[in-house]
Amino acid sequence: MKEAYRTLLLKLAEVSPNFIERFASERARSRRFVARKPTDLYDSSPHLAGEYAQPLKDGWYYDTNLSTEQVAKRARVAARVAGLSYGRDVRLLDNLREV
Repeated sequence: MKEAYRTLLLKLAEVSPNFIERFASERARSRRFVARKPTDLYDSSPHLAGEYAQPLKDGWYYDTNLSTEQVAKRARVAARVAGLSYGRDVRLLDNLREV
């Protein structure tokens, strides 16, 4: 799921101008979805950056310490930020089942 999530973010960045910058303003309780610095992904636990922050593109990083449920929620937010509809325009599958 983590690689599918990364691929989704990269595809949305291709089709939606400034997607990553807009997606950077979205966040979960104590985590950013994408950030310029790996440690900025984890507000309350910056030590997680060493293991879970991965490069996305052009100096942006994304969080890989995610459950399937968290990936599904973030994919829905990402679709909205890109101006698309999750389920119609964007879908992620896990073992041929939509998440």
